[in-house]
Amino acid sequence: MAEELTRALTDLAERGDPRGADTVLAAARRDASPGKATRLVTRRKGLAVASGVAALLLVSVGVALWSLRPFSGPEPFAPVTPPPVTTVDLTPAASNTMNEVWDVAAAADGSLWAATAGGVVHWDIAKETPEVYTTADGLPTNGVQRIAIAPDGIVWASSSGWMARFDGTWETFAAPPGVDGPAMVIDPDGVVWTVGGENEIYRFDGSEWQVAAVPNLRGVGAWSASLAAAPDGTLWAATNMSKGLLSFDGEEWINHRGNLPDGFAFNVAVALDGAVWAGSESDGGAAGAGVARLDGSDWTVFTTSDGLLNDAAWVTVGPDGTVWAVHAAGGVSRFDGASWTGFPDVSGSEFGAAVDARGTLWMPAPISSEPGSPGIIGFDGAETTRLLVPVAEAAVTTTTTTVAPVTGWDPILATTRAKPTPPAATCPPGTDPTRPGVTGQRRPQPGYVRNDAAAFDSTRGRVIYGDALGDTWAFDVCSNTWTDLEASGVISGDAWSGLAYDVDSDRIIGFDGSISIYDPGTNAWTQVPNTGTWVFASGVYDPLSGLVLVEEEGMLKAFDVDSASWTTVGQLPKDPGPLLGYSAELDRLIFIRQFGTLLIDPRSGAATELDMKPPPIDGGFATLIHAVGPHGAHFSSQNRDLCGFNPAIADWECWPKAPTSHEGILDAMVFDPINGRLLTIGASWSGWEPPEWYTDPVWALDVETGVWSEILAPSDP
Repeated sequence: MAEELTRALTDLAERGDPRGADTVLAAARRDASPGKATRLVTRRKGLAVASGVAALLLVSVGVALWSLRPFSGPEPFAPVTPPPVTTVDLTPAASNTMNEVWDVAAAADGSLWAATAGGVVHWDIAKETPEVYTTADGLPTNGVQRIAIAPDGIVWASSSGWMARFDGTWETFAAPPGVDGPAMVIDPDGVVWTVGGENEIYRFDGSEWQVAAVPNLRGVGAWSASLAAAPDGTLWAATNMSKGLLSFDGEEWINHRGNLPDGFAFNVAVALDGAVWAGSESDGGAAGAGVARLDGSDWTVFTTSDGLLNDAAWVTVGPDGTVWAVHAAGGVSRFDGASWTGFPDVSGSEFGAAVDARGTLWMPAPISSEPGSPGIIGFDGAETTRLLVPVAEAAVTTTTTTVAPVTGWDPILATTRAKPTPPAATCPPGTDPTRPGVTGQRRPQPGYVRNDAAAFDSTRGRVIYGDALGDTWAFDVCSNTWTDLEASGVISGDAWSGLAYDVDSDRIIGFDGSISIYDPGTNAWTQVPNTGTWVFASGVYDPLSGLVLVEEEGMLKAFDVDSASWTTVGQLPKDPGPLLGYSAELDRLIFIRQFGTLLIDPRSGAATELDMKPPPIDGGFATLIHAVGPHGAHFSSQNRDLCGFNPAIADWECWPKAPTSHEGILDAMVFDPINGRLLTIGASWSGWEPPEWYTDPVWALDVETGVWSEILAPSDP
């Protein structure tokens, strides 16, 4: 039976007769036994070559080819009615948020469209001039996550809760709550496809939303970060967590996983000639699997042996057939039809990359602290172009609202309660703070295990540091030397987020399961029960009230070290973000949020939201460390990005990364007001497991010049 069907289909394929192939395949499905039958899919817009057809027929007679194993029948598409779109009427963005690019799409007319945190930007590439669309032009929000262009030139943009179409003016549509995934594509008929939930596919024809569940994905999570539509209407989807590459012909899903190595598919793109391209990703410590191409029925996998710069790649294809691979590890590769050429010095964000009609690769620039780093990066194989919306002269826009606390804003912070403080210490004559300390001195034990927390004792001019073993050390900022204080008692638990120095009471405080209080006069730690805040909170000293402030579950709380008591001051705006510090110049508490910077008046609770994107925080709360200094607040994230909020300009200022010899976490950071420098202490491996290495240097950053100095070299390993 199989041989007869093979011969029949081979003959039909050579004659180009899809209707005849449909008839033969229908007969094959009728004749196949129920236990072995597998529905075979053909395309009316192009038959597979004979070898591919023969492979399909082997499935019908019981040979298990996973690459062509269809899923069980998908749930039918069902209409879904989204709630009304929520419009946020914001002042049009006038800051660098429109240079924070999330997605790029190339139009047939040679222009470029970008979805940004500050609106939609339309670039005339020839003139390098942008046109910006914001809420003032009809968008529901300025934050736009996805953008795509239909075959007829209509531009579609979307974000959580909405979708908009542009054909000269913007028309907004509400989107179902589940439409919150990163992938969106327009098929040849102008239908919008996007993803949501764990395994849902959504389609929108401009008037009606429909949703269906993609079967048998076994709870993959955010199941697709990449969709592509083929010229024949086939929808392709790359799955997360290496669950395969899927195709959908309008009736049936097929997983092509069996013909691809593990690691596929990170993303998918389809060329105008119908060739399907898939990229792979690294899985933990394992390398990627390369780039794969499906041409007809034949898969070809390209790796570094074929010239790829890296085997982990996001692949994108242009209208002229130009194929580029963008590597998360850095660099890009271009395919010339036979092999790949790598360009290690050109890098961008792989998510949202696109290729224009001239074969130029355009990528969102990776967000970093380096000057001029945002925007869009273009590379044609020889020259690099950066597109930036000129906003340097635009004023920072702010929105000020008064918080309405649930129980009222306690006036405790508006009352001057701080006791007189002793004069701040200075370096004695004859000392040279710029001279590095002696390398062979005894020093604390760094590591990503216990405390690694510091505070500056301004009365004595020294850093108090709790190391990974729980021991208490002092660092003299005038001689750059460590002293083991041999204090009685230890810090309770893990003071990961830092210590706070209560200036007027002359105490060091650490928050965890219990509150640890260090008295420099007696050189002793004591503990009191913690009834006011969670274990990872750190405190910010308020010089007016003399209290230490923390944020806990959206509430601002104050701790009085003398009475060991808490006062709930009031409710903060929703999702205030980590509390970094206090600015004496502004008399404001500084919170860093994912999409803005929040300033809180501690006396009244009034909140000022700055319409600016702060530098990125990588690694989450457990790896964010901060220090208070002349810029109000500094923070360093897991990847050693170092930035400070400058109250003089109400904006963030960033400096080069801390120059450690390894990528990892800076264990502690504290500002030295005597010498006007930011100190970083130690560095550890950046994972959650016990560290594979740690090092114990002390570096100093001059925040005025941005120059780093090693004031204590690492000890011998």
